[in-house]
Amino acid sequence: NNLQGTLPTEIGLLSELTYLDIGNNDISGRLPSSLGVLRNMTHLALNGNDFRDRLPLSLEGLTMLEVLDLSNNEMDGPLLNATNWKSMNELKVDGNFFTGEVPESFGNLDSLGMIDFNDD
Repeated sequence: NNLQGTLPTEIGLLSELTYLDIGNNDISGRLPSSLGVLRNMTHLALNGNDFRDRLPLSLEGLTMLEVLDLSNNEMDGPLLNATNWKSMNELKVDGNFFTGEVPESFGNLDSLGMIDFNDD
């Protein structure tokens, strides 16, 4: 696809949303903190866009999340605390500009089957 623009704050109004894949488009800007209110979200793929800046802390509250793909964007800053991501089995953050140490909470992701930090 060739979707452009930004991800609107109103995305948080889709309270029953469980699966969002807008990968490989031309969406830019910051991720809206309203993504963090989507408590039923299990699959969030935002890879291959032009998202910038830090991850919103609200994403730490996505307790049902199984797949998080943020690969190949322009994101920076520290990685989030993963304490609440008990169901996470696939985490891709490669191809960004994250800084700092990998949080200790990543060591407690018992369901994690794949993690990709390549090119960070």
